[in-house]
Amino acid sequence: MRDMPNRMYNLHIYVNRKRLLEDSVRCLLDMTELHPINYSVKFDGEEGGGPGVNRGWFSVLCTSLKEGSKYPENTLPLFICQGRKPEQAGIMSPRPWEPHNFDNHFILFKQRLEGFKACGRFLGLALWFKQTLPFRLSRHVWKFLLGRKLCWADLAFYNADLYEGFRAMLNDAKWMTEEEFVEVYPCQFDVEVNGVIREFRENGSTTSLTKNNVEDYIEGYSMELMVESVKQELIALKSGFTSIMPRHILSGLTAEDLTLILSGGSGEISYERLYNIVSFANTIGCSQKRLDQFKRWFWKIVKEMSNIERQQLLYFATGSSTLPPLDHTSDITRDRISITVEIQHDSRNALPMASTCGQRISIPLYRSFSMLKSKLFLALHCLSYGLG
Repeated sequence: MRDMPNRMYNLHIYVNRKRLLEDSVRCLLDMTELHPINYSVKFDGEEGGGPGVNRGWFSVLCTSLKEGSKYPENTLPLFICQGRKPEQAGIMSPRPWEPHNFDNHFILFKQRLEGFKACGRFLGLALWFKQTLPFRLSRHVWKFLLGRKLCWADLAFYNADLYEGFRAMLNDAKWMTEEEFVEVYPCQFDVEVNGVIREFRENGSTTSLTKNNVEDYIEGYSMELMVESVKQELIALKSGFTSIMPRHILSGLTAEDLTLILSGGSGEISYERLYNIVSFANTIGCSQKRLDQFKRWFWKIVKEMSNIERQQLLYFATGSSTLPPLDHTSDITRDRISITVEIQHDSRNALPMASTCGQRISIPLYRSFSMLKSKLFLALHCLSYGLG
């Protein structure tokens, strides 16, 4: 068991948005093994700073990873979404390396593993500083980081189509004759991963699937796909994660716990949840009738937004596109976040502005619904930094 560090320090992260992943990896790898007591983020060429900018770094780096930013440059993305079902959209896992596609692949792969170590530290910092992320890891990845035993059922969270296919295979093995089963499933104990045939038992390419070994086949296939084909990547990710998070803190957590804590449980931003966390400040003292009209317009716009647009609104106000989990520590379930909409004097030329540090949005009292909608969306699209 690793004890808490005796010395702590302030972590300073300095990045350029054009080199976001590269600069972030460098800063994260330059960290000492001691846990920072605080951190600050500065974007090159930008004057902003404080909690909102700090949260913004977590969000934009997650977006970069989800959108397939490559590390090292001109190679492959670090993470990939393997599932094809709608409910698996955005659930990421390490992408297997393709050595046959690159010269000097040993050097590039070593750099790639450093990228995964940095990502592990990034996840550890988010967990330590209670920062929710618009980024979800597959269940088997969290289990590996926590040192939990994996099983083939974890495949359901990685590739649901393949999982359902294996369930059908197990069912067929119960009633088919051996001849029928072998004819329907002419498989050997190997799997192709990025153009490379990988055996998951000795002489796997010449060992045929039968009714008697079907469970071994499914277990081996699943572990080869989820773990063995990216074993070094997972080890590097775990190394970075546990260098930040003390092991005794992680000992009581499950994969589901970490998903809830770090990702808020879901990327869905509901209208009802936003309605509960947004309040209005009548800073110009307009009439109650005009204030009520403004509120109706605002909530009509929010209700008609897509989930991506609500994420952009949340990011605009807070610097994070993910809602934190609800607080269940008291008898009454509470939100951990609140957003204030400040109503400013009408100016048809001004756009809504936000202070992510104070989690406040300032919106002019526009004269029409259409103007409010167009100005708000223009502000969101200017400042969303590619969320979604």
